[in-house]
Amino acid sequence: MAEPAVSPEQPCKRTGCGHHGVSAPCVMMDAMDTQSPTYSDDELTASLVDHLASLDRDDSYRVERVLKFSDVETTELVYFEGSGGGSLGPFVRKRIDASAQIGGAYERLFAAQRAGRRFEHLPRIVDCHRVGDELDVVMEYVEGETLEALVGRLGATPDYARGLYPVLCEAVGELHAGFAAAGEPGVPVIHRDLKPSNIIVSGVRYAADAGMVFSSLVIIDLGIARVWRDGADADTVKFGTRPYAPPEQYGFGQTSVRSDVYALGALLFFCLTGADPKPGQNMREQCEACDVPAALADVICMAMALDPAKRFASARRSDTLRARHTGCVCLSLARIARRRLQWRRLLRKWRRLSGGGPRKSLR
Repeated sequence: MAEPAVSPEQPCKRTGCGHHGVSAPCVMMDAMDTQSPTYSDDELTASLVDHLASLDRDDSYRVERVLKFSDVETTELVYFEGSGGGSLGPFVRKRIDASAQIGGAYERLFAAQRAGRRFEHLPRIVDCHRVGDELDVVMEYVEGETLEALVGRLGATPDYARGLYPVLCEAVGELHAGFAAAGEPGVPVIHRDLKPSNIIVSGVRYAADAGMVFSSLVIIDLGIARVWRDGADADTVKFGTRPYAPPEQYGFGQTSVRSDVYALGALLFFCLTGADPKPGQNMREQCEACDVPAALADVICMAMALDPAKRFASARRSDTLRARHTGCVCLSLARIARRRLQWRRLLRKWRRLSGGGPRKSLR
């Protein structure tokens, strides 16, 4: 991105300021005048962060609408307003009650991204700061639809297990790899609120005969995410969404990567049935009642075992980001399930070509 031709001694022709020369406001005003989504560019994002450090942040944003509200968090759609009348956005801003001991994962993610880390399946943080007991987080607005809306629009289908679920596991594995700087050991970050409304999928194309393709999948809402603490007996704060939260999340132990594995099993059940799992009821019976294929029912039931020790967990490390921590195991399981579904299709094709044959249940 070319810098404006303004010397440090001359006032900026856009802002009227004489102290910044070719610094952040000029770069941002250029982008805002074009009304193009260039704010995702690394240079512009860094410029925005630096500029916000010298401003009253609350006065720099215009709230378009409130997206979500709770006792401990308000989520807003906002635009950055320049002094010359330009507008940049949209962004998502979260106002979090830090006294509730939540939101720390955003600060860690922000620090990692400013240090040069890139995360394929997590939103980019533009600004993150505390004002008293309030943590304000501004991040990119991720285009797309939630998994909840996607399943509502396309319906439940095993095609999610072949195309989307492995990438979802990969995304959770990226989170579990932690936010440490390159070359440093990562401490797992546990999301604790993986559910259909917290998964954004973009560029979806689907046909029953061709399967599903999409351009990106992003995990949002890290408000109650926490970092694994070796030796802790239980979580300090207990939050979550009941159908997707394991027992240990409600005071029966410390949450771990296996807690998110539980949620992954519940998400697979949702993709296959269009319904949330019913807490307290036998998962095998729920799968059978919804005609979930046996191979996928095995994955769901093991992932959602009440005892964390009986759930899937990573047993090895891989050189690639795609197979780190829990994502490694879940990807393997998803591939097994995918192969079985492919075998089912081959068997159906063989029956058509052979003109029938014995029909053996695959459930």
